[in-house]
Amino acid sequence: MNHLSETPEVPTDGTIPYCGLSHADGKSCITFKGLTKSEAKAYKLTEHSQYNDYHSVYMPNIVHAIESYCFCQDELIANDWNVHIFHDGSYPGHPVIAGGAKLPTGGPHLGCTWQEHVCEITDHRTHTRHLIHLVKTILSTCMLTEASTHTEIIKCDNMLHIKGGLTNTIYSGRYNDVNPFFSESKARCLNSYAAIAETHGEPELASKILDSLLMPFPDEDTISALTKSCLLDVGTVRDILHFVFD
Repeated sequence: MNHLSETPEVPTDGTIPYCGLSHADGKSCITFKGLTKSEAKAYKLTEHSQYNDYHSVYMPNIVHAIESYCFCQDELIANDWNVHIFHDGSYPGHPVIAGGAKLPTGGPHLGCTWQEHVCEITDHRTHTRHLIHLVKTILSTCMLTEASTHTEIIKCDNMLHIKGGLTNTIYSGRYNDVNPFFSESKARCLNSYAAIAETHGEPELASKILDSLLMPFPDEDTISALTKSCLLDVGTVRDILHFVFD
């Protein structure tokens, strides 16, 4: 006797009943994308699905804080290059901004020495750590958990929506981090935060996070090594200079 095997489910878009508290917009169904109906139903029973996807009203403030951070690093770059090139005020900014020029790498110019640059570099590293803390603080427990575990399925409460198909490639990004003021581990975290923010309907925040990761800086190899060694966090001026000239 021949037994007909069941046709396997394939990921698709659809809906399942919503049985939670009354939704402000009256929705009675949860939409899902990139999942089978069985996977969507099974996900609703997991621990991750119980987290509240809270979107802070201060998201725009963090977006502004990241813009300010990029501006500060841009100003450090501008101060480190020959002012005669930009005497007419035509300095276009870093390459993240549309139309920006890609600046070469090197060391302190204008006759400035590393001794004169140490304080502003350590200050900017402090600014970097503060920015990372702000981004982490603004994201909901749901988003942070999903980002830290590279969750393949996520829930967006505010839209009653479940989305599947997230991969490690999406979380890790499609480029290498270039901002030497971020450590490799923090850059990976920020890549994950950007992926989650984008998927949860916060594209502007995601875009600004990526902007901060893509910021360049002169002599990035030395700055990156100083960041990795933690000397920009805890080292004295003498320690930093010894490391640079060693």
